[in-house]
Amino acid sequence: MCIRDRDKLTSELNDCAVFITAEPLVSVDTTVSLLSAALKLKKPLVIICPEVSPEAMQTILLNHKQGAVKTIVCAVQQSQEMFGDVAIACNCNVEAVDSVDRVASAEVLFGSATRVTQSMDSTVVSGAADTTHRRNLLQNKLERCMTEDEREVLRERISKLARTFAVIRVGGRSSVEVSEAKDRVIDALNASRNALAEGIVAGGGAALLHATKRLDIMMQEDEDMEQDRRMGILIVRNAARLPMRLIGDNAGEEGAVIVSNVSEYDDTAMGYDAQNNKYVNMFDAGIIDPVKVVSSCVMDAASVAGLMITTCLLYTSPSPRDS
Repeated sequence: MCIRDRDKLTSELNDCAVFITAEPLVSVDTTVSLLSAALKLKKPLVIICPEVSPEAMQTILLNHKQGAVKTIVCAVQQSQEMFGDVAIACNCNVEAVDSVDRVASAEVLFGSATRVTQSMDSTVVSGAADTTHRRNLLQNKLERCMTEDEREVLRERISKLARTFAVIRVGGRSSVEVSEAKDRVIDALNASRNALAEGIVAGGGAALLHATKRLDIMMQEDEDMEQDRRMGILIVRNAARLPMRLIGDNAGEEGAVIVSNVSEYDDTAMGYDAQNNKYVNMFDAGIIDPVKVVSSCVMDAASVAGLMITTCLLYTSPSPRDS
């Protein structure tokens, strides 16, 4: 590779010819053909493949020392689909190695990249082609995926094609601190993804509290409601108001009073800021929850409650105080 910053050991090439293959590059003759085609185009060359033989690498290094063609080699173990994504971005195909010997000139096998930046542990290829069609295809696959692991891989591929990816580096003074910080970053990423998927609501239990007002209206409008149904609505109402009450209790205030004060606001964005001990617009204060998280909590709680009613049994481990 052509080192441009010797302190950081990084290299950068602009307006490059790109050759991509999912097979190891072994033959010296094939390597020479690629270098000759790049020299004819008067462009630097980027070779992306799973592996490069010592002989082929020696040929590339010798060519580089002589100043014939500036070259970056990216030897990376990736799936055929990942190589295909890079090829789409560079407006070329994932070629077989022996295809170089079957064409009159290897120029027809090259794609193009506006910029390629390589460091000791990463390579960023900025392709010159439009990837909209490929992203739409992957998005359709994402909607039909059944497992979270497959979704994660597809999201990563889509973000790379859209050039909207980022690398978050987490550090700390000990392995415990690093592990805790990493968990916090993962939680923040999951919350952000859920927020992008379905939106956000006021946090701190405010959204649940204001939603219970509709339950009060239901009971007032239907005076002949069956007692069992009315009791069920009251259970859900009290459970939905409990998060804000607990937040108030944990802040050293009277939780029931806070719930009563917040419920008097007509604006559903109003809630209680426990850190500053005041009532604020939760969106303006940055206290928010993803809709998907809140709705999942309600549905999971209802599922567990229904299971308890069905089985008429609840088992719990005794605490040390009970023993």
